[in-house]
Amino acid sequence: MPQQTTTSSESKIRITAFFALVLIIAYLITGFVVFPLILLADFALRAFNQGAYSPLAFCLAITILHAALESLAGFCAGCYVYGFLKKF
Repeated sequence: MPQQTTTSSESKIRITAFFALVLIIAYLITGFVVFPLILLADFALRAFNQGAYSPLAFCLAITILHAALESLAGFCAGCYVYGFLKKF
């Protein structure tokens, strides 16, 4: 097992890896070039210990926020966005 100088939450690492997998699959399905660029930026930021600015870490924070809103306040952000977009 490699030694690390910083500690990280294993669950946070797994969720971030899941988001990376989703972006890879999305790119393979759509061919949309922005997905690999997001991964490139994320990996570059993490390589230089700037993980706090990572796009995938931001996605993780948004997901946690939405889950908390749904479970604690009964507010479904996805339902709200869907209703808003359906008007168009």
